[in-house]
Amino acid sequence: MTTFYSHSTKDKNGKRFGTKHLQNHTKGVKDKAIQSFHAQGEYLNFSIGAEKLKHYIEETCRFHDLGKYTEFFQQYLLGDEEAAKELGTLKNHAHIGAFALLNYLQQHSASKSAFLAFYAVLRHHGNLENFNELHIHTQMKEDNFIAEFNKKQCKSLLLSASQITDEISFAEISTLLFLPQSKPFRLQAKDFSVKCPSIEHYFLLNYLFSLLIESDKLDASDTKQYELRELPEKVVDRLLEEREKAAPPTPDNPQNDLRTSLRKGVIERLRKLSDDDLRTQRLYTLTAPTGIGKTLTALDFALQLRERLFALEGRHSQIIYALPFINIIEQGLNEYQQALGDDVRVLAHYQYADIFSVPINNVQNASDEQHYNRQAMTLDTWQADVVITSFVQLLETLIGWRNKILKKFHHLAGSIIILDEVQALRGEYYPLVGAALYYCAEFLNARILLMTATKPLVFTLAEQHIVHKDTTSRLTSCSALELAGTEQEVESLFQQFERTCIIPILESPLETSSDFTTLFREKWSSDISCLIVCNTV
Repeated sequence: MTTFYSHSTKDKNGKRFGTKHLQNHTKGVKDKAIQSFHAQGEYLNFSIGAEKLKHYIEETCRFHDLGKYTEFFQQYLLGDEEAAKELGTLKNHAHIGAFALLNYLQQHSASKSAFLAFYAVLRHHGNLENFNELHIHTQMKEDNFIAEFNKKQCKSLLLSASQITDEISFAEISTLLFLPQSKPFRLQAKDFSVKCPSIEHYFLLNYLFSLLIESDKLDASDTKQYELRELPEKVVDRLLEEREKAAPPTPDNPQNDLRTSLRKGVIERLRKLSDDDLRTQRLYTLTAPTGIGKTLTALDFALQLRERLFALEGRHSQIIYALPFINIIEQGLNEYQQALGDDVRVLAHYQYADIFSVPINNVQNASDEQHYNRQAMTLDTWQADVVITSFVQLLETLIGWRNKILKKFHHLAGSIIILDEVQALRGEYYPLVGAALYYCAEFLNARILLMTATKPLVFTLAEQHIVHKDTTSRLTSCSALELAGTEQEVESLFQQFERTCIIPILESPLETSSDFTTLFREKWSSDISCLIVCNTV
């Protein structure tokens, strides 16, 4: 019996040797993907249903490295670089596994979603691309896969058919090694991209793709998959009590009472939501003045919402807190770490995040390179209870196509996502971002909280420009619950809080520095102070 490997490395003499058996890797990828799926519960809202989705996840993982059973991939994996160059495309493995998976699923199911599982395997070592480009994969002189395309690859697989059957439970592999006819295949791809584009298909594809590539990379690097744990509910109360003892508030400062009142009001509105309301109400806003403690209020809300969802759905939600700027990301991280303490795994994932500060538990007997790779993988795949990140990381994951970014897409499923200072987004992005968050909440069962002092019309514009025009979706409304109360209550809150009044004075844009100095001299007098803020962006 041949020993097939999925991965290899070099010894000190530069010779390659196998490091992981292909059978074990395939099982490891499937187990990790299913563990993530179960952690996100059966409350994802895809039309194919939870059981079929689980089946697709299992089969996607089972077929994804089928092509590694060829002698050509094994030569590439274990041989020298010169031999690998001579193999050319014969060493590629994703293509043959993808079409075998498509044939298998279509033999057992008529669902269009089988095409998405095929595509996830086809692209699992690259980025997602336009469906219109898929026709190149079936442009052969003949349609018979074994007779024309990769005849050598298929022959190699068939020589090991009985071992493949034993190792990864294939039935009759010879019945799966063929390409579909070119024209029907092109029409099928066209359905997804031109004739019947569906936002649901986007979320389903990215979910399948993310589960596969994250599990693949975690298993390949032997990075431990983190299991979300129970978090303490009352940490914000304890933190504020400790701060009050250390620095008692002055009795003549009404802002302290306003902060307490806001937080209690938010938690009370959460408490009053019935279980049925909590299942369907997935969009929230918190509109309150700057300096009133929205950061800790939102954390308190997220922790208590997390407990309610655990009681309803039997799963722990990951908390994802996104901010627009690095300085306030670091401030938010400091607040969260003080509140949650050392027993909760909190990751900061942004441009200048420190990889070596990532807490991981599986570094025993690892080389420096292995240790670094596992640290980086833990960070890139959000292996934590709480993630603090940037708008760029979050939104490029939510609206993305790159392999590196999409590893963590499935972490959005069942999560509690907080976007702070959401007014920092450019106005022209509001409809797109609002619609993407809305569909994330509906299809992936996420809860979204937008926090701001100005309440830009993110969800309102999303509904006007995108959601109500989506004739393919059964979802129709972007209604968000305002946690600060009614419009009158929100207005009253702002009136009680000391605010800076911004008065626009420009009638036309300033074109030159001379225009600015002229305007300044007109408006300024020597008996008042003036602050000039310049933004070079």
